[in-house]
Amino acid sequence: MLSLEEARRIRFETGDGDEDKPNFLGIKEFHDFDLNEIKKFIDWTPFFRGWGLKGKYPSIFQKGRVGPEAERLFEEAHTLLEDICERNLLRPKGVIGLFPANARMDDIVIFRDDQRKDVIMTIPMLRQQQKRNGQSCTLSLADYLAPLESGRKDYIGSFAVTTGSDIEQYLDSLKNNGDSYNSIMGRLISDRLVEAAAEMMHEWVRKKYWGYDPGEDLSMDDRIKGKYRGIRPAIGYPACPDHCTELYLFELLQVEERIGISLTESYSMKPASSISGLYFSHNASRYFGIGKIGRDQMTDYAKRMGQNVNSTKKRLFFAIDYK
Repeated sequence: MLSLEEARRIRFETGDGDEDKPNFLGIKEFHDFDLNEIKKFIDWTPFFRGWGLKGKYPSIFQKGRVGPEAERLFEEAHTLLEDICERNLLRPKGVIGLFPANARMDDIVIFRDDQRKDVIMTIPMLRQQQKRNGQSCTLSLADYLAPLESGRKDYIGSFAVTTGSDIEQYLDSLKNNGDSYNSIMGRLISDRLVEAAAEMMHEWVRKKYWGYDPGEDLSMDDRIKGKYRGIRPAIGYPACPDHCTELYLFELLQVEERIGISLTESYSMKPASSISGLYFSHNASRYFGIGKIGRDQMTDYAKRMGQNVNSTKKRLFFAIDYK
């Protein structure tokens, strides 16, 4: 465990390369998704994992005793999906935002426009305090933006997407009527669809709205492996484990007003099949985990969040490495 001061001293440096200005700055909503297009982006492997079947799609169909069961589930999933589509219960909605931004130590500073005189939001990020797998530096998501003091203009993206509330109500009714099997099946399908919609939106951002890789031409397998440039870490995942960060994104993108996703007191999203996160374009950006943090960072982070240290500790109990 490094001190926060030492961890910051060996932070990842973005270098002096030029940043890609997005073709579009601001917020854009999507209410007219083509379900047939979304289906092309579905990664089915986690669907089978949800039923306790190990193996990758489509090779899982060739796996001994697992194969026939996987095929049966796959066929039944498509039957239910067709029924859901015919009932018009799937109404995915999404919103993206692309903004001028820089890093100020471990904070992401977002500006109203490219004049960069008016700060509209500052989002605190956490930092690794342990080197992993031979790393020579520590990582924070803020590191993937040019430092404010560098004078370089950099940018960040954010997003939220949901499959809508109609499908949630339908699946709840199935469960209440004793059809737990199709209720579970439907939720797994809904989760796959919202992930697929997030994947599709990210491709649109890379190729069109941010446009830093307009010639990208990847297979589905390459997309699943993340072979595109940039990352889209979701809130609550290892690189950004504090679900409280949702509050910043919801305010920045006006998520509830625009696409109807709300937050519970514990920062869970409703409808449940919803995702939010950030877009980074830096060509060295990669997914990572924050891991454990020390007392010094917990105190510093709570202060930057404008929160009580004890309440922050309760929320981030899983990351504490001190008594």
